[in-house]
Amino acid sequence: MGGGGIRIAGIRRLPAAERMALTLQRMHESGAHFIPYGSLYALPATLPGREWDNYAEIWRTERPGGAIINATWARPQGIPVREPSAHYICLHPKSVRDFIVWTHVQALDRYDTDGLYFDLAAPNSPCRNPRHAQPPAEEDVQYYPVWWQRQLMKRLWVACKSRRPEYLIAIHHAKCPITVSGFADLVLSGEALNMFFKGDDFSVAAAAGDPAAYVPDYGRVPDVLTELQYSQTLGVINTPLPEIKKWNRELMEQRPDLLERYTRTLLAHVVALDIPVYPSMMDMHLFDAVMAARQQFGGIADAQFVPPSESERLLAGAPAALTVAMHLRPGDTKLLLAASNLTDQPIWETVRLHPQALADAGVSLPPDAALTDAIAGEPLPGDLATGWRVDVPPQDFRLLLLGSDR
Repeated sequence: MGGGGIRIAGIRRLPAAERMALTLQRMHESGAHFIPYGSLYALPATLPGREWDNYAEIWRTERPGGAIINATWARPQGIPVREPSAHYICLHPKSVRDFIVWTHVQALDRYDTDGLYFDLAAPNSPCRNPRHAQPPAEEDVQYYPVWWQRQLMKRLWVACKSRRPEYLIAIHHAKCPITVSGFADLVLSGEALNMFFKGDDFSVAAAAGDPAAYVPDYGRVPDVLTELQYSQTLGVINTPLPEIKKWNRELMEQRPDLLERYTRTLLAHVVALDIPVYPSMMDMHLFDAVMAARQQFGGIADAQFVPPSESERLLAGAPAALTVAMHLRPGDTKLLLAASNLTDQPIWETVRLHPQALADAGVSLPPDAALTDAIAGEPLPGDLATGWRVDVPPQDFRLLLLGSDR
């Protein structure tokens, strides 16, 4: 998914159909799921039924123009890397929407696909096709075919999930308005946040070698933007796509201190708002440590999340600057706390809990309750009566597990 895949040695010399069959067999035997990579607002330059011969004038946003030159997309099609590998399309024609639905239903029926992944799930290229009944593109106005995209995604949802209810529909773009995301399971976005990370002299070449040219510090993103964009909990899962190793992979690998630091600025917001994050382009060792800390609590899938806006009622005095969230289970005797410092200054505060309020919520804390840093494995000084002193560096976090000290 997302351009990645599985490479299996020893099958490259087989005919394409046999390679596909063998690849699928080995994927399914290993428990892997087959989710092909595709795009919504662009189609490959080579289509199996030579559809471009009949529909190029109708489907494409403009001719000439509206082409994509991408070496990664060219190679699987056998196209020279400097020639167009895909063409931008507009979803206005019903025939192109029919083609997209038909393609993915055929893939499900023939190849037993487990879902679909659409890159370019929003227009990159304004439509200038005079055949389409829509306002002409202007310099400061972009027409967005909301209705046609919603209708297409609804048809895909019904057609594919009626065959396989667990079929995953994932879409990705720098911007995916919620209006057109209702018929998707998973929305990945985040590239638009690069505007906060690029230095004055940014270039892709500069970012590869100069840490000052591209600074993926998520503390630079306004907190209200992160919350509004990613913390909704109804319908689609809205997931940030980390950009910490966007243009600087080798640099970040040479500077693990920077990789960890910037990953912490992202995770500080993730744990505070219970945001699911796509596991890529960041310090995966730190991400795995967060997942392991949550498993010490028993996982969070069946736990109740208490966001910072509601956690004050469970605390004996709200922290002045720390952002505190909790996971709890009624009937349990432990808590998982996320203490995030979303400021640019270090914070040292005492965190005290309200035992009666927690009991009312169904969590009975033992008198000998101890608070432990769930990642470092170190107990914090303090107790249930006096509270625990918690220190958090700027734009950072701590995951704290509360339970019996026995």
